[in-house]
Amino acid sequence: MKMINGSILKVGDVILTTTNRPISKGIRAATKSEISHAMICVQPHSVIDATSDGVQSRNIGRLYFEDTCAVHVLRLIESLSDSNMRLVIDYARQCIGTEYSTREAIQSVVGRKIKSGGF
Repeated sequence: MKMINGSILKVGDVILTTTNRPISKGIRAATKSEISHAMICVQPHSVIDATSDGVQSRNIGRLYFEDTCAVHVLRLIESLSDSNMRLVIDYARQCIGTEYSTREAIQSVVGRKIKSGGF
């Protein structure tokens, strides 16, 4: 098992991961990518992400990844201004507790509207 070293993360970093679970495999097949999940670092050792359980905050020190799974950390080459970064982080925090929308996730990949009631 492997972990992300939370001490190297910076606010605004995006962590891209995958698992060996069927849902991850399905997402990767549909998107033709090795990645199935994304999180954003909102403070040292803390990320926000969305899963079927909804949008939540997590302690990076409690996240473990199988050795065969991809884990990548992306960082902007040119940092956002402090005020713009604050807007991004505040928005992510406001979303905590909201439901995850499978319909919207699929729509973001296929690039078209999906009729209501489909999922």
